[in-house]
Amino acid sequence: MIQLNDFLDRKNYKEIGKIGHKLKGDGSGYGFEALSKLGSDTEEAVKTSQSEILKSAIKNYQELLSEIKLCCSN
Repeated sequence: MIQLNDFLDRKNYKEIGKIGHKLKGDGSGYGFEALSKLGSDTEEAVKTSQSEILKSAIKNYQELLSEIKLCCSN
């Protein structure tokens, strides 16, 4: 998470796009469609350098990870 926020602060869209692409593939491969959708949305936002959409995607990613942690810790 820290890395994504750092990349966004530095407007390093190339690295954010790589992470989004990986999330899209990994999410789909493991059956986490919500994660895959976030990755896809991130990739699309990177193409047009939409910082606000990227901020929202990172926030949604953080929330999704928290939900997964809660689910798996029980």
